[in-house]
Amino acid sequence: MKRSIITLVLIIFTFTITSRAQGWRDKEMEVRVEIKDASTAQILTKLNLNGDYAADHAVLYIIPKEAGLLDKSGIEYTIQIPDLISHYKDFWDTKVAYHSYQEIVDLADSLVDAFPDICMKKMYGTSIEGRELAALKISDNVGDNENEAEVFFDSGIHGDEIGGPENCIRFARDLCRKYGSDPDVTFLVDNREIWIYYMVNPDGRENMSRYNAAGVDCNRDYGYMWDAWGGSTGAYSQPEIKALRNCSFKNQFVVHTTYHSGTEYISCPWSYRPETPHDAAHILQLAGVYSDVSGYANLEFGQGNSGMYAINGSTKDGNYGVAGSISWSMEISYQKQPPASQIMQYYNWNYPSMLAMIEYAGYGLEGTITDAVTGDPVRGTIFINDYMQTYSDSTAGDYHKYVLPGKYSIKVMANGYETQVSADSVEVTEFNSTITDFQMVELDSSRWYAWRMISSHIPGNNTVDEGNTLAMIGAPDAINYSIGKDGWIVVDMQKPIVELPGNDIKIFEGGLSPEGFTCYAGQSMDGPWIYMGEGTGTTEFELSVTGLSEAQYFKIVDDGDGAQNEADAGFDLDAMSDLEHVVGVFIIMSDYTLDDENGNGHLDQGESADLIISLNNNGNVTANNVNATLSTTSPYINITQSTANYGTLVQNQSGDGTFSFDVDESTPTGDTVTFTIDVVANGGIYSTSFSLQFLVGKFPILIIDLDDNHNSGTIMQDVISNIDVTATYETSFPDDLDMYQCVFVCLGIYDDNHVLTSGEGQKLADFLNNGGRVYMEGGDTWAYDPATAVHGMFKIQGLEDGNSDLGILFGQDGSFAEDMVYPYEGDNSYIDRIAALDNAFELFRNQVPSYCNAVALDEGTYKTVGVSFEFGGLTDNQNTKEELMILILEFFGGVLTDVEENPLLEKEIAFFSWPNPFSNLISFTLTLQTASSVSVEIYNLNGQKIKSINDKYLSEGIHQFEWDGKSEAGNNIPAGMYIYKV
Repeated sequence: MKRSIITLVLIIFTFTITSRAQGWRDKEMEVRVEIKDASTAQILTKLNLNGDYAADHAVLYIIPKEAGLLDKSGIEYTIQIPDLISHYKDFWDTKVAYHSYQEIVDLADSLVDAFPDICMKKMYGTSIEGRELAALKISDNVGDNENEAEVFFDSGIHGDEIGGPENCIRFARDLCRKYGSDPDVTFLVDNREIWIYYMVNPDGRENMSRYNAAGVDCNRDYGYMWDAWGGSTGAYSQPEIKALRNCSFKNQFVVHTTYHSGTEYISCPWSYRPETPHDAAHILQLAGVYSDVSGYANLEFGQGNSGMYAINGSTKDGNYGVAGSISWSMEISYQKQPPASQIMQYYNWNYPSMLAMIEYAGYGLEGTITDAVTGDPVRGTIFINDYMQTYSDSTAGDYHKYVLPGKYSIKVMANGYETQVSADSVEVTEFNSTITDFQMVELDSSRWYAWRMISSHIPGNNTVDEGNTLAMIGAPDAINYSIGKDGWIVVDMQKPIVELPGNDIKIFEGGLSPEGFTCYAGQSMDGPWIYMGEGTGTTEFELSVTGLSEAQYFKIVDDGDGAQNEADAGFDLDAMSDLEHVVGVFIIMSDYTLDDENGNGHLDQGESADLIISLNNNGNVTANNVNATLSTTSPYINITQSTANYGTLVQNQSGDGTFSFDVDESTPTGDTVTFTIDVVANGGIYSTSFSLQFLVGKFPILIIDLDDNHNSGTIMQDVISNIDVTATYETSFPDDLDMYQCVFVCLGIYDDNHVLTSGEGQKLADFLNNGGRVYMEGGDTWAYDPATAVHGMFKIQGLEDGNSDLGILFGQDGSFAEDMVYPYEGDNSYIDRIAALDNAFELFRNQVPSYCNAVALDEGTYKTVGVSFEFGGLTDNQNTKEELMILILEFFGGVLTDVEENPLLEKEIAFFSWPNPFSNLISFTLTLQTASSVSVEIYNLNGQKIKSINDKYLSEGIHQFEWDGKSEAGNNIPAGMYIYKV
């Protein structure tokens, strides 16, 4: 079975492809349930189905399997829209007065071009399908961050609620066009900073779906009191919500309005709990202003939990709970897609209210927080009475808080400064703002305390506890936030905590009895989270155990003891701080880079490598004449450069040193090499050492068989063994996936299937991000089970939680499985129907009914194969499972040792192409030393075959071929990069 494969790239010129995928799930319907009694409400709460809930009814979006859950529960429902995909199929072809995604983007860009002095666009990322996530800032001196109240409008978080983006983009246009001619608009633009985030979920808008392209309800994905609603796999798990969060976190919004539709109501915090928030008086008063000045005859407002329905992970709760903004959802119309003739009616009804919110954002309390000596702005946390905290701006130093007329106490806390409290009660009068500035006195020595919470989770909520999240901010004061049984919280320390000798952080418990928890560290607010240790009660931790030189974010997870629904359930977090150190010289290894010969960042047998070590002096004394020596006890390593001189490192200074070594060809695969780096400074008075471990080579294949009946994993192992490749077989996730080139994950078919957890999905995502290859099979994992971090990386769209209808599987034309046929005799229930997104491509389809059940992806840095059948259920017939496994491993690359991919190693073959790049014709010359069967094929970068140039037996000698850049069907192909394979 030995073959020689030659692959080279042909370049014509670049091109792009865009794709559009329907966002609703296959056979998803809209139904209405009348809530006539408490038992119905309790059942619906337990089922936790997607939808909108009111006091007397619920509008749900369900697929047939979920309809079965309603039937089994005895819940009656009325089908309002039987097929949401069909219902919205031609929406954008008929609603001519609505703006499409691209038209809204173009309009936003035109405002920036036409009004550059007052309008700028800020990009925050792209959606899953590559659409932009952006906001317009409208203000005088728009490029500056001035001492002005900031106001935030966003819309379109539910893609099918299309009135909100219309509202926002028309408002942006009117602000720009009326500036300079309308005195009210001109005043507001000159004295406020107005942010308009016009489409939170552009994929949902284009696909006319409530969800984003991953099938997640984005308004259940925000991190404050997140609870896995709406398909969300983790706090801020979706790129659309990460982008929205980043916009919010980088500003200090006084008022935030997020536009929805489906009713007419202003839904205020809290939505996750029935208790009234501390800021309720001025939140509801301002909601009343919005209602009164609007064009609605009777626009009601109130707390979301009682006035509409309970939800977790909403943006209004998040912007209020994390940032202290007055935040609400404004439901602008009973219909989610009102007739086009009513667009301007709803906009005109909301226009005066939007202006009023901008105006009122400047009333209440304001001031600046500055350094008493330098006058520089200080980032502080402001507490007014017992209201939710707010923050001052890091650039202008200003803070703003809307409150009602009355007298208030203001307390300002800032890391590194003395806490200040206003000397007298500060009085606020109607339609005015009272200015109270604070000049902060710097402390000679002080602790650095937790400054902001990022996200939190209490499983199932616990409304018996007060949920006092702001209690964890600042120094310990015996007032705490209970994180809930099995709950967690992510804390922001405002700046990185640097590793120093001894313990580095201290977590304070405020409860009466010590409780257990686990602490993790991270360098990003989204992780990855690295284990620091476990604690009980107030506990100190050392950062060095994580391998991180510094960390700004920490995750605290309750140990799960105790009752769930009671006051003070879970670990009682009072505060978190850094620790004081008596230092002197303290050198840490802040980073390292492995510059290996083949550039894969991994040690392989027979290669040379440089190890670049970064050292940093975290101490408060200068380190002179810093020298380091590299050593190892491994018999397989020959160190060719063992020393490096770093010179002098003053406090907080870093330096790099380069060491070199060779890896012996006989090193066993999987052998762990430990290097020791010995560091001396100041003539030997100071010394320290560090160690690094590297794995040599990678084991080719890991099979993780999580299927309860193990239908596929053991068969895979036998098939792989038959082609002389070794596979490691496990029934759970190992600690380190990076020991392997390829990972095969078997999840099984309902009802013996395993549901991939968020932690398992993150491990696979990390493995792919490190250049891995993953094959994953599962009957429910693509369309029914919750998505994890890894699912989106396959670029598979789950269309339908299908039926028991697998029959004969056909390999798809243009894929590496082309012409393969397999009868299927494995487990066969609820087989997900899937589709390829973007540059992914179909591998197999079922014959009758016809649907895709296997998709492959070459993303350049990683490769995936995702299927909804079981490999073990394929029957050897026209083709064998062994043949398919070989093709999968060839696609993954680097596993099969009998397939040599470097033509220069094949003395019996010479192959040349010219010209390259080309425009109309390319010539190939093949020289054979012996007669052989030869195929010459052209593939695109997705792995799909474009053209067969030759597929026959050739005699020894010289052979020439030509290709005119056309497909097998004779059509001109798009310009771009292509691969020929011999």
